[in-house]
Formats: sequence, C-alpha cells, structure tokens
Amino acid sequence: MPFPVLSLNDGNKIPSVAFGSGSVNKGKDIHQYVEQALDAGFTHIDTAQFYANEQFVGLAIQKSGLSREDLFVTSKFGFGNVQDAFRASLKNLGLSYLDLYLIHTPGSVPNGDFEGVWQQFEDFKKSGLVKSIGVSNFTIEDLQKILKVAKIKPAVNQIRLHPYNYAEHAALLDYHAKHGIVTEAYSSLAPITTYPGGPVDAPLKAAAYRLGITPTQVIFLWVRAKGAVIVTTSSNKEHLKEYLAVGDLPPLTEEEVAEIDKAGAQGPPKFSPPPPSYAEKFEDDDRVLTAEDVFEALIGPPIPAIAFGTGTANRSKDVHQYIEQALDTGFTHIDTAQIYENEKFVGVAIRESKLNRDELFVTSKYGDARTTVKEAFHTTLKDTGLKQLDLYLIHFPRVIPNGDYEGIWKEFEGFKEAGLTKSIGVSNFAIGDLEKLLKTAKIKPAVNQIQLHPYNIAQNAALLDYHAKHGIITEAYSSLIPITRFPGGPVDAPLQAAATRLGITPTQVIFLWVRAKGAVVVTTSSSKDHLKEYLAVGDLPPLTEDEVAAIDKAGAQGPPRRSPSSPPAYSVLSPDSKEHAPIASISDLESLDVDVLDTRMRRRANRDRIVGALGMAVWLSVLYLMWVSTGMNKFLVEETKRQGSRPLLRRMPFPYIPLNDGNKIPSIAFGTGGVRRIKDPNQFIRQGIETGFTHIDAAQGVIQNDDYQGIWKEFEVLKEAGLTKSIGVSNFKIDDFEKLFKTAKIKPAVNQIKLHPYNIAENAELLEYHAKHGIVTEAYSSLIPIRNHPGGPIDAPINAAAQRLGITPTQVIFLWVRAKRAVIVTTSSSKEHLEEYLAVGDLPPLTDEEVAAIDKAGAQGAPPLAA
Repeated sequence: MPFPVLSLNDGNKIPSVAFGSGSVNKGKDIHQYVEQALDAGFTHIDTAQFYANEQFVGLAIQKSGLSREDLFVTSKFGFGNVQDAFRASLKNLGLSYLDLYLIHTPGSVPNGDFEGVWQQFEDFKKSGLVKSIGVSNFTIEDLQKILKVAKIKPAVNQIRLHPYNYAEHAALLDYHAKHGIVTEAYSSLAPITTYPGGPVDAPLKAAAYRLGITPTQVIFLWVRAKGAVIVTTSSNKEHLKEYLAVGDLPPLTEEEVAEIDKAGAQGPPKFSPPPPSYAEKFEDDDRVLTAEDVFEALIGPPIPAIAFGTGTANRSKDVHQYIEQALDTGFTHIDTAQIYENEKFVGVAIRESKLNRDELFVTSKYGDARTTVKEAFHTTLKDTGLKQLDLYLIHFPRVIPNGDYEGIWKEFEGFKEAGLTKSIGVSNFAIGDLEKLLKTAKIKPAVNQIQLHPYNIAQNAALLDYHAKHGIITEAYSSLIPITRFPGGPVDAPLQAAATRLGITPTQVIFLWVRAKGAVVVTTSSSKDHLKEYLAVGDLPPLTEDEVAAIDKAGAQGPPRRSPSSPPAYSVLSPDSKEHAPIASISDLESLDVDVLDTRMRRRANRDRIVGALGMAVWLSVLYLMWVSTGMNKFLVEETKRQGSRPLLRRMPFPYIPLNDGNKIPSIAFGTGGVRRIKDPNQFIRQGIETGFTHIDAAQGVIQNDDYQGIWKEFEVLKEAGLTKSIGVSNFKIDDFEKLFKTAKIKPAVNQIKLHPYNIAENAELLEYHAKHGIVTEAYSSLIPIRNHPGGPIDAPINAAAQRLGITPTQVIFLWVRAKRAVIVTTSSSKEHLEEYLAVGDLPPLTDEEVAAIDKAGAQGAPPLAA
C-alpha cells in the first residue's frame, strides 16, 4: 500500500491510514463494508467494544483470505471490566492477538483508576496478546496521569483533529511529539462535511487546484503534514479509492499548510448549510455518537447534549443565581421559554457570567397565543439581552394561533433566515403535529423537546423513530420521573443494577439511558452537587444494550399506581438543604366584607401574579355562587391570621388565565362545596391551602329570585367599589347569558359549569359562546367518569394517555380540562390526592389525537351509575 507506515515508541509500526468501523455503524452488520475496504487496499481496521460490531469485523477478516501478518487491527476498551472486555474483543474478532488496544475515553476508566487500568494494558502487551497499547480522546492532563505510573508509554492517542480545532490541539500535539506518542486523527473532514463555506475552503481549493486533486485529499495531506495517522470511513468504494490515492500524492508546501492553519484558527462558519445526508457526514467520523454529534451533522451549529432548564417550577422567579451556578459548574446550554416569565433573569445571569456569546447555547420557546409570534420573539431577545438565539421552539401545538401550522412556521423560518436564531424546532409535538408542519415547511424542525423517561418510552417509540427518519433531534425533559415521582416501581431494579456495575447513581443511569436514545438531556437543580453529578455523565461509558433493553422492558410495565413516598413537584430546591425552599408568606389581611375576601400579600417576587386572598393569595370565587357564608368567612379570616408570615411551600403554578376585565385567575381551584357540605370542612380547606392550592371556591347557596337585571347590577356595584376584583356566573346556559347581556355594563368574567367527557358534546355550543364573548370556563365535577361511571367508553383513551405519560387517569382528565382552556375546580379530603392534582401543573399537554379520542368516546354516553 502506498501510504507509509509510522514507527511507534515500542518498536512496532502502524499503517498511516485506517478504515473505521464505528459510531454511526454501531451494532450494524458492516462486514461487507470492511471487506470492501480491505479489497480497496486498506490494511488497518479500527474498531471498538462500544461499536458493538466487532463480530462483523471478524467475519470480514475471515472472508478476506488475508494472512494475519498483512493486517493491523485496533480495538478499544469502553466500559465494564477490562479483562472481560479485552477477551470479548479477541473472541468477537476471531483473533489471537491485537495490533493495538486503546482506552476509548478517559471516562472509560472505572472509578478514575488510571493506574490500575494501565497496568492491565501493560500486562496484555507483556503477555503478547496485544503488540501496542495506547489511548483515545486523552488531554494532556489525562496523559500525565498515565505517564506518572506507566512502565510502558502509550504508543498512540487517537483524537478528533481537523483545521478548525488544530489551534486548540497544538499544545497536545507538541506533548505527543515530546513523549514519542503518535497522533491518530478522526473527523478530519469536518471542514467539508460539517462546516462548508468556512474560511478553510479557500486554501483547500487553492491547494487542490495546484495539485489537480480534491479538497478531501488536501485535508488528508494536511493530516499527514501533522505526522498523524488518518482514521476515516465510507461505504462508497470510489471514496475509499480517493482516500487511498493520497498515498501517491506529493506533500503540501509549508506555505499551504500554514495557510490552512491560519484559516482554521478563525473558526468554523457560524451558519453551515446542512450536509447532503446524515450518512455522508459520518463517513469520516469514528467516535462515540451523541445527540450533539447528530445535531451538528444535520443542522450545522452543534447543540450541547445537556441543558439547564429554567422552567415550570421556576416560573416568574428570579433564577439568575441558579443559572450563574449552572454556568459556573459547566453547563453551556440554557433552556428557557416565554411562559416561564423569567427570561429577564436568564439575561442577567448571562451578562454576569462574562462568558462569550459563542460559548453559550440559548433556547427559548413561543408559548402564549395571546401574543403574536413576532412580538413574543422580540420580547424574548429583549429580555435575554441577546441579538440572536441558538434555538427557538413552538412550546406546544395548542399555542399555534388558530391552528395555522403553515403560518407560524413561516414566521419561524423567517427568524432563521434573518439570522435572529440559528435553529428552529418544536416541543411536545406528536407525529400528527409534525406531519402538519412538514407538509409546508421549507426548513425542517431541528428538534422536538418532549417528556421522555422509561415509563413512557414504549408510547414514544414511534415518535422517536419518526424523529430519526426525518433527522429531528429529540430533547428529553422530566427524565428523572421514575426517581422523583414514581419510586419503588419496576424500573428501579435495572437502574440499580446498572448503577452498581458502573459505580454511579441511578440518576446518572437514567441520563445514560437518555443518551442511549440519542436525546439531549434537559434538567435542572438548585444544588451544585447535583449539577456536578449530572455533568459527570458526559465522562461515563455508555450503558450496555442489555441494560438499555432491561430498563425499557421494566418501563413498559408502567409506573406504580401510587407513590406516597415520592416528593411533590415543588419548585426550586434550597441550595443548602434537601428541603424544598419556601417561596412566599402571608402578610396581613387588609379588609374583609361579608361578600368578598380581599387580602394583600407581599411575595418575594411578582406580586402582581397574585390574584386574591388567603394562604398563598387565595382567589375566592365570587360568581353566580354569590355570597360567601358568614361561618366560612370567619374560618378564612382565622386561617389567614393563623398562617401569618409562615413560609408556605408552593408547587409549580398552573398557568394563570386572563379574564376579560384584565385580572387573572389561577387555573385550578379547591372547591368547598358539594361533598364538602359537612359539619366542619375547615380542616380540609386548611389542608388544601397547605398543599399548595391558591384558589378557593366557596358559596352559600342559590339566588332566591329570577331578577337578572337587579342582581347583576348589585354585582357590578361590588366590583366598582373594589370589594371584588371580578364577577361572573355559574351554571348559566346561553339563554341565561342573553338575559344578562341585555342590561350588563360589565361582562361576566367566568361561567362555572359541570364539565366532563360525557357531557362535552352537549356543552360544545356553550363553550364556543364563552370563547366568542371572552368568558372563561370553570369546570367542576370533571372526575365523574371515574367516580360515578367507571368502565365506560372513555376508560380506554384515558388509560392509553395515562400509560403514555406515566400518570394516573385522574391526571389525564385534568389535562383534558386544560385542553378545553378551562379552570379546574376540584376537591378532596386526601392530601395525597391534592398533591396528585397539583402535579398536573408539571405535565405536558395531551396530544390533539388524545383529546379527540376522549371526546369521541365521551359522545357515546356514560354507563349506568356505579353502585
């Protein structure tokens, strides 16, 4: 073969070009490609334990008919027991010895025991089982750890090397030269396959023109000029011939090498058109494949494979100190959103971090249909203090104004084309939603951010396959649900088994599982130790295929029905304690009228989000329910005073819904009526407040007359006097509204009605009337299908959605109510049930298909009342 061989520091020699079998070919039968490479003239085959295809490499070697001496075979240790892994590699390859054995990454070293692992490598060499030993992806610091204890120096260090990262690797290459370590280079074609149109193009083309060769061949000549072994791959035989022809070419001039180095030091282009295909990108990529790699291949700008999330639980809060802590710990990807209402604090943290803009990856999301897309986007830029986002997402399908997928995506494409965001994508989209988008999209969504964990992987399998088919990256949030919400479930055993094998935590195992799914991890914590724990996953070896399969299989059984020991989904954890941090306290009771409670509350942040009185600003419904009973009033006053300034825990808030009078209403309420018509309901109301309810719904009875005009006039007086913030009605039909509207100066803000899947069809016209007149719907008795009519036709779609999301049927019904844009009014004397209800605030929405399926089943009618 025309490529020269290079001498190693142990006296052995290595062919200076290798065919790589890894990364994108993980687990695949590639023996025909290896045979093709051998037939084309390659004699150096590079594989690894992690690639899970050594047996196919072995098959190709056997079929080639080449003598063992004519081949140079490299493999790598990636995880598990070193002895077991090495013996398995020999067995799979069908060889009695290896030419070169490498530690795949520093993270592959169990428990960071560099000395112990290297001693075993030295033993392999001394016993003749491997001719040379070395490392891969090691930094200078990693090499120093080895050299401190090594009796035999590493022969090679295989690293990613191309013109755009040469400057940052210059010191490492000098260190290699000083210690006689040969450099092996993979991903050298990145300037062509990943970053076309960059500053390196010009010197590459100039040299290609002078020599009458291709830019690809120029890059390989550049690698040779650095004294490195080329590690490349392709399934295209013509490409293989092109690569091998470099062995016959004259070298680049010193000036040409210098020009390429100088251009590469400018860095890759900020925007790179996607390469022709996913496969072509990885024709030169022989490394561990991550979501970050795939995104870089398909989209251009790379995405960090783990993100710090600022949302839901941190809504409206000053989170800048937590973001600063995350950035200081090592996070570079910040995920925020319009509806989190904390983008200003994200901006503060970014400015105070002093990090360069190109060191950060910032994602935000459009999520409020009450604002235009353009307004929301520019507000996000203003609040974060950025001129450009890295990624902008549609938060939910339901926020698309009027369901106009084409229109909203065209606006998103406009942001990207204008350079205001590098990439665009979606969140919480089902296959049906993606199909609607792709019908008219000129630019595909780069990502789809979804809730993904072992208990819902089976339901999301088709969606992940769809992502892969269309080159859409999966971002995964709420992945720790098996630990935080459903402890004691079937997933615990395989998580613990993998944790024990690797010497890590179950949390880290889940994140390795997410990585195995090729997804970006979106997570959060106010604990610095937890953040370090999360980031350490980047250095860990992957789970085995058997471990991933065991977790999937356990997850398919579904979560435990109830997890009383699981912590409630409260907001930010205190950084110096495992306890949940108090967020608000009751201040003083300003005034009280027999009709209305109106308390004033001082909160640490965002007082204007508090809508009413009691506890954590209890919002007392004064609707057609009209008068709050005197006895109830006394209790509420006493409870308010009793709470005093006591800190209260607060869950992630349900979104506030704007009323037509400018006020806002919490979208879940604790109801004191109906089944609460008992002698002393006070203990249950107190429990509701302490659990986290901030909206209390109470009533005395019914009106005693039919004087719509007279009673509404009194209501309007109450509002104008400031005794109640909003007024509304309950159990009104369209005819009742028409009577009211004849004389009303102020429209009703809400109409509270019985609403559940079995009566949605008969209420459809009323809900449309509400929407037309800006009246918010409040829904009570929504759990009737479960409590009064079990075994009915809606059980199937509700259970299917529960299984997909890993939640309870009760929670599915409340998500269904939210999909109808209604406030939930519910109650329970069980604290566990209240926590279950409030946890819905953390959940992603139902898909359009799931809502439609529940509606369709409900239209069939309810079965007879349960006994």
